[in-house]
Amino acid sequence: MGPNSRLYLSLIDEVFHRKNPGAVTAHITAGYQAHDPYVDELALRRRRGLSELILRELREVRYDVCDVFEEGDRLAARFVVTGRRSNGMRIVVPGISINRVESGRLHEGWIVANYTDVADLVKPAPLPADTWNGEPLPITAAPPGEARSRLEAYRWITQQMYEARQPEAMLEGIHPEYVGFDPFRERGTGQQGAVEFQQKVISLYRDLRYHILEAVEAGDRLAVRYRVEGTDATGRTVVVPGISINHFEGARIRRGWVFNHYGAIS
Repeated sequence: MGPNSRLYLSLIDEVFHRKNPGAVTAHITAGYQAHDPYVDELALRRRRGLSELILRELREVRYDVCDVFEEGDRLAARFVVTGRRSNGMRIVVPGISINRVESGRLHEGWIVANYTDVADLVKPAPLPADTWNGEPLPITAAPPGEARSRLEAYRWITQQMYEARQPEAMLEGIHPEYVGFDPFRERGTGQQGAVEFQQKVISLYRDLRYHILEAVEAGDRLAVRYRVEGTDATGRTVVVPGISINHFEGARIRRGWVFNHYGAIS
């Protein structure tokens, strides 16, 4: 485990388990920026505001980091926050983040989480928000058997699904025993279910483009921050920001976790 991953885990432990919100200042820079398409960041005073709100409103809070890895100044994490309301009701908030470290502290973070259980507390932002601007990374797309990195293979899969409109190409890019997890949409858990879900997507939208904005690759794992753009039947541009974490077995994706912000319209 690298220093950036340890920094992230230290922050989570101090704030959520040791109940020390003041530790935030020792772990993030003064100019820290949080980008979360679901949360009204101004109302919550950015990331610290969300942390304080959870600790104030919930009991028995646990912040379990299920996966964390890094590449250069970027680190990716998959997590589940659990807790109880004052009436005893249990809440669960799963999510994925990609973070940028500067001078030994977290300087910027992108996050997508399922706030359904605490929607009344976090005040989700209006849907048209897509603050994840930026130019796509220039990535060579290569089929799994020819790719020099997992990122090249991933880009080939998304290119085939969206630009080429051939979702059946996923069968070459994901493992026969693939399991996918997406709490926002019923997309099936297996290889065929994933293909059928993408077939529905391309039937609803035209001019689809999949832009990879950030990537973190380490060992058999790849995290991607992306933005999908397309046009719906009324001619409106639909923008879907999201983050995925993928575990590979050989050249194919074996397990994948995806969090999207469905329904944003520019």
